[in-house]
Amino acid sequence: MVLVMEAITVLFWGPMCLATAYAIVEQKWPRYALQMCISLAHMYGDMIYYGTSFLDLRMSGISHSRPEPLYFWGYFVGMNAPWIIIPACG
Repeated sequence: MVLVMEAITVLFWGPMCLATAYAIVEQKWPRYALQMCISLAHMYGDMIYYGTSFLDLRMSGISHSRPEPLYFWGYFVGMNAPWIIIPACG
């Protein structure tokens, strides 16, 4: 699922981010709708990333994160949290 979500990100959300940046710089009217779509897409992608990892851990005992607390909280949670927090605040 993460691979599928990353493919969607590369093919659709990446170009949409560029279009959003252009619309913001040029003060084009669709910039707010584009910002909302991109923010929701990033939050959805992060939830899929967290969800599949936690589901695998609960259902089959497979951990996709190293066991060290610093790695788990710093990398797995901390580095992905801005993709939820920033769009949620916007």
